[in-house]
Amino acid sequence: MNEPVNPVEKRLGSSKHGQADARAWVEEGDGLAATARSIRARWLLIKRKIKAGKIERLRHGQMVALTGNPRASVLLMGYAVEMYLKAGLAQWLTHCPEALFLTDIRQYSHDYKRLADDLGIDAQIAPRDLLQFLSKAVTLEARYPASPREGETPIDATNRRTSDLWSDARFKAICLLVKKLRIHVVQMNSDRRNPRYSTGFGLESGGYIVMRVGGHLPSRVTVRPPDGKAWTNKKLNAVLEAIPSIAVQQRWRQCSIYLHHAEKGSQRVKFKP
Repeated sequence: MNEPVNPVEKRLGSSKHGQADARAWVEEGDGLAATARSIRARWLLIKRKIKAGKIERLRHGQMVALTGNPRASVLLMGYAVEMYLKAGLAQWLTHCPEALFLTDIRQYSHDYKRLADDLGIDAQIAPRDLLQFLSKAVTLEARYPASPREGETPIDATNRRTSDLWSDARFKAICLLVKKLRIHVVQMNSDRRNPRYSTGFGLESGGYIVMRVGGHLPSRVTVRPPDGKAWTNKKLNAVLEAIPSIAVQQRWRQCSIYLHHAEKGSQRVKFKP
Protein backbone atom coordinates (compact mmCIF):
# COMPACT_ATOMS: atom_id res chain seq x y z
CA MET A 1 0.00 0.00 0.00
CA ASN A 2 1.20 3.49 -0.75
CA GLU A 3 0.99 5.90 2.14
CA PRO A 4 -1.11 9.03 1.61
CA VAL A 5 1.02 11.71 0.03
CA ASN A 6 0.30 15.25 -1.12
CA PRO A 7 -2.88 17.11 -0.10
CA VAL A 8 -5.71 16.93 -2.59
CA GLU A 9 -5.22 19.69 -5.17
CA LYS A 10 -8.63 20.39 -6.73
CA ARG A 11 -11.09 20.57 -3.90
CA LEU A 12 -14.16 22.31 -2.57
CA GLY A 13 -13.37 25.14 -0.22
CA SER A 14 -10.39 26.35 -2.23
CA SER A 15 -12.39 28.56 -4.62
CA LYS A 16 -13.95 31.89 -3.72
CA HIS A 17 -16.47 31.85 -6.55
CA GLY A 18 -18.50 29.48 -8.66
CA GLN A 19 -20.11 26.16 -7.83
CA ALA A 20 -17.31 25.09 -5.49
CA ASP A 21 -17.91 28.06 -3.17
CA ALA A 22 -20.54 27.56 -0.47
CA ARG A 23 -20.85 31.33 -0.04
CA ALA A 24 -21.87 31.69 -3.67
CA TRP A 25 -24.75 29.28 -3.09
CA VAL A 26 -25.81 31.26 0.00
CA GLU A 27 -25.79 34.47 -2.04
CA GLU A 28 -27.96 32.83 -4.70
CA GLY A 29 -30.39 31.75 -2.01
CA ASP A 30 -30.47 35.26 -0.55
CA GLY A 31 -31.42 36.75 -3.90
CA LEU A 32 -34.15 34.20 -4.54
CA ALA A 33 -35.63 34.62 -1.05
CA ALA A 34 -35.63 38.42 -1.31
CA THR A 35 -37.38 38.27 -4.68
CA ALA A 36 -39.94 35.82 -3.34
CA ARG A 37 -40.79 38.10 -0.41
CA SER A 38 -41.07 41.10 -2.74
CA ILE A 39 -43.44 39.26 -5.06
CA ARG A 40 -45.55 38.10 -2.13
CA ALA A 41 -45.72 41.64 -0.72
CA ARG A 42 -47.00 43.02 -4.03
CA TRP A 43 -49.59 40.28 -4.18
CA LEU A 44 -50.81 41.03 -0.65
CA LEU A 45 -51.08 44.72 -1.56
CA ILE A 46 -53.33 43.92 -4.51
CA LYS A 47 -55.49 41.67 -2.32
CA ARG A 48 -55.89 44.40 0.30
CA LYS A 49 -56.88 46.96 -2.33
CA ILE A 50 -59.49 44.58 -3.72
CA LYS A 51 -60.95 43.92 -0.27
CA ALA A 52 -61.01 47.65 0.48
CA GLY A 53 -62.86 48.31 -2.77
CA LYS A 54 -60.03 50.44 -4.15
CA ILE A 55 -59.88 48.32 -7.29
CA GLU A 56 -63.23 47.91 -9.00
CA ARG A 57 -62.03 46.10 -12.08
CA LEU A 58 -58.80 44.19 -12.39
CA ARG A 59 -56.71 44.86 -15.45
CA HIS A 60 -55.30 41.85 -17.25
CA GLY A 61 -51.87 42.34 -15.69
CA GLN A 62 -53.35 42.61 -12.21
CA MET A 63 -55.36 39.42 -12.72
CA VAL A 64 -52.28 37.56 -13.90
CA ALA A 65 -50.36 38.83 -10.87
CA LEU A 66 -53.19 37.90 -8.51
CA THR A 67 -53.19 34.29 -9.68
CA GLY A 68 -49.52 33.87 -10.54
CA ASN A 69 -47.64 35.68 -7.78
CA PRO A 70 -48.40 33.14 -5.03
CA ARG A 71 -47.03 30.33 -7.20
CA ALA A 72 -43.96 32.37 -8.10
CA SER A 73 -43.21 33.31 -4.49
CA VAL A 74 -43.42 29.71 -3.26
CA LEU A 75 -41.41 28.46 -6.24
CA LEU A 76 -38.62 30.95 -5.54
CA MET A 77 -38.61 30.12 -1.83
CA GLY A 78 -38.25 26.46 -2.76
CA TYR A 79 -35.23 27.27 -4.89
CA ALA A 80 -33.79 29.41 -2.07
CA VAL A 81 -33.98 26.41 0.25
CA GLU A 82 -32.27 24.35 -2.43
CA MET A 83 -29.43 26.87 -2.67
CA TYR A 84 -28.86 26.84 1.10
CA LEU A 85 -28.88 23.04 1.18
CA LYS A 86 -26.35 22.96 -1.65
CA ALA A 87 -24.20 25.37 0.35
CA GLY A 88 -24.34 22.88 3.20
CA LEU A 89 -23.40 20.04 0.88
CA ALA A 90 -20.45 22.01 -0.47
CA GLN A 91 -19.17 22.45 3.09
CA TRP A 92 -19.75 18.79 3.92
CA LEU A 93 -17.56 17.86 0.95
CA THR A 94 -14.76 20.30 1.83
CA HIS A 95 -11.44 19.15 0.28
CA CYS A 96 -13.24 16.69 -2.03
CA PRO A 97 -13.06 17.20 -5.81
CA GLU A 98 -15.69 19.49 -7.27
CA ALA A 99 -16.73 16.63 -9.56
CA LEU A 100 -18.09 14.71 -6.55
CA PHE A 101 -20.18 17.70 -5.47
CA LEU A 102 -21.64 18.12 -8.96
CA THR A 103 -22.53 14.44 -9.14
CA ASP A 104 -24.11 14.49 -5.69
CA ILE A 105 -26.33 17.49 -6.41
CA ARG A 106 -27.64 15.68 -9.49
CA GLN A 107 -28.36 12.62 -7.38
CA TYR A 108 -30.23 14.63 -4.74
CA SER A 109 -32.07 16.65 -7.39
CA HIS A 110 -34.99 18.41 -5.61
CA ASP A 111 -35.27 15.92 -2.73
CA TYR A 112 -34.80 18.49 0.02
CA LYS A 113 -35.80 16.15 2.84
CA ARG A 114 -33.20 13.55 1.88
CA LEU A 115 -30.44 16.14 1.62
CA ALA A 116 -31.40 17.75 4.93
CA ASP A 117 -31.43 14.31 6.57
CA ASP A 118 -27.98 13.47 5.22
CA LEU A 119 -26.64 16.85 6.36
CA GLY A 120 -27.97 16.16 9.84
CA ILE A 121 -30.14 19.29 9.91
CA ASP A 122 -32.56 19.26 12.83
CA ALA A 123 -36.28 19.18 12.04
CA GLN A 124 -36.78 22.27 14.23
CA ILE A 125 -34.62 24.18 11.77
CA ALA A 126 -36.06 22.60 8.64
CA PRO A 127 -39.46 20.96 9.27
CA ARG A 128 -39.66 17.93 7.00
CA ASP A 129 -43.27 18.52 5.99
CA LEU A 130 -42.34 21.96 4.64
CA LEU A 131 -39.31 20.55 2.82
CA GLN A 132 -41.52 17.96 1.15
CA PHE A 133 -44.08 20.64 0.27
CA LEU A 134 -41.38 22.78 -1.35
CA SER A 135 -39.90 19.80 -3.20
CA LYS A 136 -43.31 19.12 -4.67
CA ALA A 137 -43.81 22.80 -5.43
CA VAL A 138 -40.65 23.11 -7.52
CA THR A 139 -41.25 19.84 -9.36
CA LEU A 140 -44.99 20.10 -9.97
CA GLU A 141 -47.46 22.24 -8.03
CA ALA A 142 -45.90 25.69 -8.58
CA ARG A 143 -44.47 24.99 -12.04
CA TYR A 144 -47.19 23.27 -14.03
CA PRO A 145 -50.97 23.54 -14.48
CA ALA A 146 -52.97 21.98 -11.67
CA SER A 147 -53.18 18.23 -12.19
CA PRO A 148 -56.15 16.34 -10.71
CA ARG A 149 -55.36 13.51 -8.36
CA GLU A 150 -57.33 10.29 -8.35
CA GLY A 151 -60.96 11.13 -7.65
CA GLU A 152 -60.47 14.88 -8.19
CA THR A 153 -62.03 17.09 -10.82
CA PRO A 154 -59.97 19.81 -12.53
CA ILE A 155 -61.77 22.38 -10.37
CA ASP A 156 -60.93 20.39 -7.22
CA ALA A 157 -57.27 20.31 -8.26
CA THR A 158 -57.20 24.07 -8.87
CA ASN A 159 -58.87 24.80 -5.53
CA ARG A 160 -56.47 22.50 -3.69
CA ARG A 161 -53.43 24.12 -5.23
CA THR A 162 -54.82 27.60 -4.59
CA SER A 163 -55.38 26.73 -0.94
CA ASP A 164 -51.82 25.41 -0.58
CA LEU A 165 -50.02 28.21 -2.41
CA TRP A 166 -52.15 31.14 -1.24
CA SER A 167 -51.94 30.22 2.47
CA ASP A 168 -50.41 33.13 4.40
CA ALA A 169 -49.69 30.89 7.39
CA ARG A 170 -47.79 28.40 5.25
CA PHE A 171 -45.77 31.13 3.53
CA LYS A 172 -44.81 32.63 6.90
CA ALA A 173 -43.68 29.18 8.02
CA ILE A 174 -41.61 28.85 4.84
CA CYS A 175 -40.01 32.26 5.49
CA LEU A 176 -39.07 31.13 9.01
CA LEU A 177 -37.62 27.91 7.60
CA VAL A 178 -35.52 29.89 5.12
CA LYS A 179 -34.27 32.21 7.87
CA LYS A 180 -33.29 29.38 10.23
CA LEU A 181 -31.74 27.29 7.49
CA ARG A 182 -29.58 30.16 6.28
CA ILE A 183 -28.30 30.86 9.79
CA HIS A 184 -27.52 27.19 10.30
CA VAL A 185 -25.67 26.81 6.99
CA VAL A 186 -23.57 29.93 7.58
CA GLN A 187 -22.56 28.58 11.00
CA MET A 188 -21.23 25.33 9.56
CA ASN A 189 -17.77 26.76 9.04
CA SER A 190 -17.80 29.70 11.43
CA ASP A 191 -19.07 28.57 14.85
CA ARG A 192 -16.30 28.67 17.45
CA ARG A 193 -18.42 26.54 19.76
CA ASN A 194 -18.55 23.77 17.16
CA PRO A 195 -15.38 24.13 15.07
CA ARG A 196 -14.73 22.22 11.88
CA TYR A 197 -11.70 20.02 11.38
CA SER A 198 -10.91 18.75 7.89
CA THR A 199 -7.92 17.29 6.12
CA GLY A 200 -7.21 15.57 2.83
CA PHE A 201 -4.54 13.25 1.46
CA GLY A 202 -3.78 12.26 -2.09
CA LEU A 203 -3.19 8.65 -3.16
CA GLU A 204 -1.54 7.28 -6.26
CA SER A 205 -3.35 7.34 -9.62
CA GLY A 206 -5.96 9.92 -8.70
CA GLY A 207 -7.07 8.44 -5.40
CA TYR A 208 -7.65 10.47 -2.24
CA ILE A 209 -8.86 10.36 1.35
CA VAL A 210 -10.67 13.29 2.99
CA MET A 211 -11.96 13.57 6.54
CA ARG A 212 -14.30 16.25 7.91
CA VAL A 213 -15.65 16.44 11.47
CA GLY A 214 -17.53 19.08 13.47
CA GLY A 215 -19.02 22.28 12.15
CA HIS A 216 -22.68 21.29 12.59
CA LEU A 217 -22.35 18.47 10.05
CA PRO A 218 -22.11 14.68 10.36
CA SER A 219 -18.53 13.45 10.54
CA ARG A 220 -17.44 11.69 7.36
CA VAL A 221 -14.48 10.17 5.59
CA THR A 222 -14.59 10.20 1.79
CA VAL A 223 -12.36 7.81 -0.13
CA ARG A 224 -11.60 7.34 -3.80
CA PRO A 225 -9.32 4.35 -4.42
CA PRO A 226 -6.60 4.69 -7.07
CA ASP A 227 -7.89 4.43 -10.65
CA GLY A 228 -8.75 0.90 -11.68
CA LYS A 229 -8.81 -0.49 -8.15
CA ALA A 230 -11.77 -1.77 -6.18
CA TRP A 231 -11.18 -2.00 -2.46
CA THR A 232 -12.88 -4.49 -0.17
CA ASN A 233 -14.05 -3.28 3.22
CA LYS A 234 -11.06 -5.04 4.75
CA LYS A 235 -8.69 -3.19 2.44
CA LEU A 236 -10.41 0.12 3.10
CA ASN A 237 -10.13 -0.45 6.84
CA ALA A 238 -6.42 -1.23 6.48
CA VAL A 239 -5.79 1.91 4.42
CA LEU A 240 -7.51 4.12 6.98
CA GLU A 241 -5.58 2.55 9.84
CA ALA A 242 -2.33 3.26 7.99
CA ILE A 243 -2.87 7.01 7.61
CA PRO A 244 0.09 8.70 9.35
CA SER A 245 -1.97 11.33 11.16
CA ILE A 246 -2.75 11.38 14.86
CA ALA A 247 -5.79 13.59 14.27
CA VAL A 248 -7.20 11.19 11.69
CA GLN A 249 -6.55 8.11 13.83
CA GLN A 250 -8.33 9.74 16.78
CA ARG A 251 -11.43 10.52 14.75
CA TRP A 252 -12.02 8.37 11.68
CA ARG A 253 -13.72 5.49 13.50
CA GLN A 254 -16.49 7.86 14.57
CA CYS A 255 -17.09 8.93 10.97
CA SER A 256 -19.41 7.61 8.30
CA ILE A 257 -17.35 6.25 5.40
CA TYR A 258 -18.21 7.18 1.81
CA LEU A 259 -16.70 5.99 -1.45
CA HIS A 260 -16.43 8.47 -4.33
CA HIS A 261 -18.15 6.76 -7.26
CA ALA A 262 -17.63 8.51 -10.59
CA GLU A 263 -21.23 8.03 -11.77
CA LYS A 264 -23.23 7.60 -8.56
CA GLY A 265 -21.42 10.12 -6.39
CA SER A 266 -21.10 9.54 -2.64
CA GLN A 267 -21.82 5.92 -1.73
CA ARG A 268 -21.92 5.12 1.96
CA VAL A 269 -19.95 2.06 3.04
CA LYS A 270 -21.94 -0.05 5.47
CA PHE A 271 -19.44 -1.79 7.68
CA LYS A 272 -18.12 -1.51 11.21
CA PRO A 273 -14.38 -0.93 11.35
